[in-house]
Amino acid sequence: MPHVFFLRGLVRLLAMLMVLYPPASIAAQGDGYSAEVAVADRGAKEQKAAWRLALRRVLLDNSTDKTLLNRDAIRDALAEPADYVAAHDYNTPEPGTVLPADTLITDQVRASGQATELMLVHFDRALVRQLIEDSRESDDAADAASTAAVAPPTSAMLWLLIDDGMRDVRLGDSAATNVASRAREIAGASGFSLTLPTGDDEDRTALPDDALRALDADTLLAATERYQQPRILAGLLERAQPSGWLGTWLLVEKGEDDGQQEQDGQQDERRESRESREAETLDEALQQGLALLSNAATPMASYEYGGRAGSNTEGLVWVSTLQDLASYNRVMTLLSDVEEVATVYPRSVDDSGTVFAVMPRSALVAVEQAMIQSGDFRRTAPPATKENSPARFADVAVDYLRR
Repeated sequence: MPHVFFLRGLVRLLAMLMVLYPPASIAAQGDGYSAEVAVADRGAKEQKAAWRLALRRVLLDNSTDKTLLNRDAIRDALAEPADYVAAHDYNTPEPGTVLPADTLITDQVRASGQATELMLVHFDRALVRQLIEDSRESDDAADAASTAAVAPPTSAMLWLLIDDGMRDVRLGDSAATNVASRAREIAGASGFSLTLPTGDDEDRTALPDDALRALDADTLLAATERYQQPRILAGLLERAQPSGWLGTWLLVEKGEDDGQQEQDGQQDERRESRESREAETLDEALQQGLALLSNAATPMASYEYGGRAGSNTEGLVWVSTLQDLASYNRVMTLLSDVEEVATVYPRSVDDSGTVFAVMPRSALVAVEQAMIQSGDFRRTAPPATKENSPARFADVAVDYLRR
């Protein structure tokens, strides 16, 4: 008789599932090309909003590319989702039913806190798959064309000598560990990665202290060959009298065809720029020098994930100190994935944290909600920094909890 009890138990389980999850809900959970959305009414506006939310989830569920929503073809599809809808139907839950936390809801439902029905949207599987594939190919072609035309560098070699009036310290020394970490943080907040010298005997032989102090371009290029970096930023930071720091910087960018030019007996094609600036603190002097990387490459365009914003009014989001490039990338990805955001880019970075600009400003509510719901952030007050710092005027301020 055990099989009888087993069948009875199975029947009871199925009955419970039918009560807890109506047939439409079960279908939504099992079909990767359907999604359920809580709506306030059956009007055309709510219908389109529900279609857009459902298509967004289906696209994300069927792609491993986290930047999928940044593609132009995907944005166009989300703007007019009707072309991909195969059918939709409604399910009316019992009054007082509590919706699961991951249920999609329209803005109208979010504002009122109440939903009248659940709309189950079914999408054409073939059209969705074709959309994902076509958008990827189109994006790859656009990226290749953009890279061929502009190819902005995203990494650089950093050589640094610090003269505090008592001793000389250079990157690679144990005494410069904190400076190296801070340099990576500042560069990461601008979308750059740094290659730092190891500080071994080979480095010191190839680039003696006096050559580094003189910022000799030829010696710097020769010393950097082992690191295979065509872009070099070298700096000399000296104590200024009676206080503050003086930073002298050299940025060297070696052309990609230098090797061929050398074989042909031609002179190396390279670009050099020198700059000297005064700063109140060592950290400020370091920021001034690393800013040369951003200014030379004009990287802002690479952060305009959504293209042109619908409004010129920006909102400011302050995030506490980001320790590395991976943390910076996580924040940028989260901000750019918010549906309401058209453009996001880093506005400023200092020792307190990073300020991101978000456009349009109306997206700030959705941005803050997405950040808090991710579990990686906690609301806080904007830092008390210098009067001219954008951080003082941040509309949203959060502590970054993930390390």
